[in-house]
Amino acid sequence: MHPTVEKQIAAFQNVPAALLFNSGYDANLGLIPAMTDRNDLILYDELVHASIRDGIQLSQAKSLKFKHNDLDHLQMLLEKHTLNGTGDIYIITESVFSMDGDVPDLKRLVKLVQKQERVQIILDEAHALGV
Repeated sequence: MHPTVEKQIAAFQNVPAALLFNSGYDANLGLIPAMTDRNDLILYDELVHASIRDGIQLSQAKSLKFKHNDLDHLQMLLEKHTLNGTGDIYIITESVFSMDGDVPDLKRLVKLVQKQERVQIILDEAHALGV
């Protein structure tokens, strides 16, 4: 049953694959620690959902927050930290923020990351489906 639903979700989202968790909270608790290690750095929007913060705490990665939807602040942090360390950098944000409904400039965020070699985006879509 789960593989069928995952295929349907992947098709709906127009992505190669999907993975089901029993809740968004469990998805963040499972994904973030699994993707990162102690050599990595997580840069996260200061207004991300509490489940993301909990996932970050469970990881062994270092973490810094950037001002809400402030990609200039994020760029400054990226410039400062891409020269340091041996691990990857993960930027975590939401596509639609649950409390205010505002959205980041995702096109600019992707362009910012495309310039970097060791930088990945983790985008929480929990509040965006159907928007």
